[in-house]
Amino acid sequence: MIHVLPTTSRALVAIIDPASEPEPPTELLRRLYGLTNAEALVALRVLRCEGVAATAEALSVSPTTVRTHLRHIFE
Repeated sequence: MIHVLPTTSRALVAIIDPASEPEPPTELLRRLYGLTNAEALVALRVLRCEGVAATAEALSVSPTTVRTHLRHIFE
């Protein structure tokens, strides 16, 4: 279960049950952080500890595109 409190900051703190592996929906990431759908998909893969090459392959984009999305996410 994920509890999200409204905030204007750029950080999210989640308290989760370690036995489960919840993942925030892309729409939540888009709304909270102003991400595009593609950026939200990349962010989820970062949460899963996937590398740039694996993320690029899974999303059928170039590694350069993934790096660009990561730059936008962390700006």
